[in-house]
Amino acid sequence: MLNLSSSFYLNMPSSRRTHQLLSLTALAALITLASSCGPKTYNFEDNPVPSYEGVPSIVVDAYVNRMWIDLFGREPLSDEREEVRAELRAGELSIAARKALIDRVRSTASESHDYPSTYYHKLTLDLNARFLQGASMEQIADLEQSYRGFASQDSANGDMLLYQFWTQEADKLSAIPENRDRFRLEEIDFGTLSKTFAFNGLYDEINMNSFNFINATFDDFYSRFPTSEEYENAYAVIEYGEAVGVMGSAAFDKDSYLEALIANPEFNEGTIRWAYKLLLSREPSTAEVLVHLETLGAAGDFRLLQREILSSDEYADL
Repeated sequence: MLNLSSSFYLNMPSSRRTHQLLSLTALAALITLASSCGPKTYNFEDNPVPSYEGVPSIVVDAYVNRMWIDLFGREPLSDEREEVRAELRAGELSIAARKALIDRVRSTASESHDYPSTYYHKLTLDLNARFLQGASMEQIADLEQSYRGFASQDSANGDMLLYQFWTQEADKLSAIPENRDRFRLEEIDFGTLSKTFAFNGLYDEINMNSFNFINATFDDFYSRFPTSEEYENAYAVIEYGEAVGVMGSAAFDKDSYLEALIANPEFNEGTIRWAYKLLLSREPSTAEVLVHLETLGAAGDFRLLQREILSSDEYADL
């Protein structure tokens, strides 16, 4: 502020004193106004989120391409891309329109596109990557035939114990495509389907010995390694066939051990973490895990979680 001595101010002519006083008053008001200025928050009711009308087609097409790769393992054909873009535009690119599209293409077959078969084949490949280091269905089928060949040789040699062993191992591998189809028909849940990929000789070969097997199953199903107590209990089951409580359930062999893993609620958390890494290339937050536990529902249906992620703004990048 201006600092005027009293003698200087009193010796001024009255007209100048009045003018000076008015100037000082105006300056003080200006300073006060300036000091009170700052960012303000204004709330407007009935203010909807802006529509997606201005999203360029190239951005929409990028979303469709990404979705097709994650659902079917390939980019859409030109006619598919144009059809889907128009469908999304008709629905104003809303999340509801995206979910409707995902539901439609995952369940609809036509003369030119068998989307359901392609979708479940892609899901199988994703689970192969999760559990079997990306083994192809052809490799799995070849190994199954090798096991059946071993069984045939042992049967011819009169060794029925080995015949039964190799037949059982072959059946475990044939259960992978069989359970994929059963999951599609909703005869089994996602946990049972997932268990199929860890209950076979190929998984055992990848994770040889009890130590590796136990750590691999916890990592693959739960996205973490076991605690000391969890490991000791699992080791007693896998190595010695003892009847021990594992993750809240009784177990006495590999079959019941894997059943115990998928029966525990933590299996759904592991599914969420796997889905986020698969589709968003990141870990979910604690809040996101809690939200998506409800998304999965009591049956832990991965398809519901997948639809939620693929229809999100983060994934679509619109």
